[in-house]
Amino acid sequence: MEMVDTYIFVPLYNVEIEDEILDKEIYGFKIVETGIYYQKYRSLLNNQGMNYATYELDQILNYNNIMHFFSKPVCNYIIIKKILCPKIIDQSTADYRDSLVGKNLNKLDCFIRASRCLYQGNIQVNQYFILSRVAKEIHTLPVSSENKCILGNYRSVNGNYFLPKYKLNAKIIAEIINFTKKLNKCRKHMSIPVAFFTDYYSTSGIIERMIKIAIVWETSVLNDCSSELKYRLQARTSALLNRDLSQVLSLAYDIRSSLVHSGKITPSELKNMKKIIKISPEETDDMACLFVFLRDHLEEITRKILQTLVNRICKTRKTLEYTAKEIDNNIFRVLEEKEGEKDGHVNF
Repeated sequence: MEMVDTYIFVPLYNVEIEDEILDKEIYGFKIVETGIYYQKYRSLLNNQGMNYATYELDQILNYNNIMHFFSKPVCNYIIIKKILCPKIIDQSTADYRDSLVGKNLNKLDCFIRASRCLYQGNIQVNQYFILSRVAKEIHTLPVSSENKCILGNYRSVNGNYFLPKYKLNAKIIAEIINFTKKLNKCRKHMSIPVAFFTDYYSTSGIIERMIKIAIVWETSVLNDCSSELKYRLQARTSALLNRDLSQVLSLAYDIRSSLVHSGKITPSELKNMKKIIKISPEETDDMACLFVFLRDHLEEITRKILQTLVNRICKTRKTLEYTAKEIDNNIFRVLEEKEGEKDGHVNF
């Protein structure tokens, strides 16, 4: 079976990467600056007679073209993986090659999902490229986003609001890899809420983002609920994260309901949201306020929910439904203890 050098290239957007991890082996991949791609990898491809295959990738990575900064998202880094694949001569070799490529892309897909669950930052991918001297393919990953989502900003009347870049260093990489393994262990229980959180990243509309993040709550901490959703969201999340989040989540649930039913935020909800996010009084755009509310408050709460549930399920090997019942039992126990203290009784 003839084996062919095959390269997987995935442009990576909205990241800040420390030098210590550049061009180093990371979870089977390497991340390099786009300039290094041109100097090291593109010349290698051309020497192997593959210059015909790099045109579309060159267009994305054309960092010398100043117009690129105004028309498309800027890609400063690219993920690279080199594998040996069979030259396709029949269905058997085609299936074997697809399995090798698919295994690596699945690892990368899981890594991106895990990174989003751990830290704030608009880390994004769009297309990936499979290049060899006998093949050229361009596809998207399940975690891929359109260009308008990659840009990650909201233009209001009074200024622009931006999603932050994702910062990567050796410590964070190690944490992401560890969390990726945990996600794989509890995939059966956590795949749906994590998938909706991925959809949140791949949505540019502010109303749609609010609805997506609410669905993450409904498929995780509210997985077994059909009634009293607002109360249970406040109580369970506060108990799960050991923080009183009732004010923020009560407002968030009201805003979500208003948007679903009318497409608008009520004046009282806007007033309360401005108090929480401490935004400029001059800001009159309710969607700008919601953008900041999501970015600075609801995203982080959602990450903590996913992290805590993943860690708990990996440790106990219980279902989401069982975990929810445990949370409820703890809430009721605390309430009973408080009632006992109020009545002058001591619970042993």
